Amino acid sequence: MPVCLICVPSEHKVCDSTDIISIYDAAKHAKISTAFVDLEKTISATLESVQECVSDQDLAIVTTENDSESIKKVVEDTRKTLHQYVDQLQQKLLFDLESKHESCKTKYSNVLKELKIAEKDLETMKEHMSQIKEFGTDLQVFFGNTSTY
Repeated sequence: MPVCLICVPSEHKVCDSTDIISIYDAAKHAKISTAFVDLEKTISATLESVQECVSDQDLAIVTTENDSESIKKVVEDTRKTLHQYVDQLQQKLLFDLESKHESCKTKYSNVLKELKIAEKDLETMKEHMSQIKEFGTDLQVFFGNTSTY
């Protein structure tokens, strides 16, 4: 089928017979035409760009995986550090508690000893008062009471 070089890029018009060439002549240098070469270059450049993107995405996946593992390690190390700190804090608090407990216990024991001595002294006084009351005269009781004050 004949092809008009003027009409091929747009829509067909009434053409002069000198403008019409055979399809074989029109396609003769198609493989080495500028448009074909430019299309090949564009496809190759686009392919390289897509391959770079694929490579970048593969690298991003590996990097993300490594980053995730690093973050997990930091979290685990932080947890261990916090656990150790809490253990040390617990030991310190328990030591302080034991120290204060022993101090209070000692103070309470000393007060208890003093109270027992006072209790014994008061029981002795009560016994003396009972004996004076039972066996002493009014005059002895009178002098006994004034001597204790």
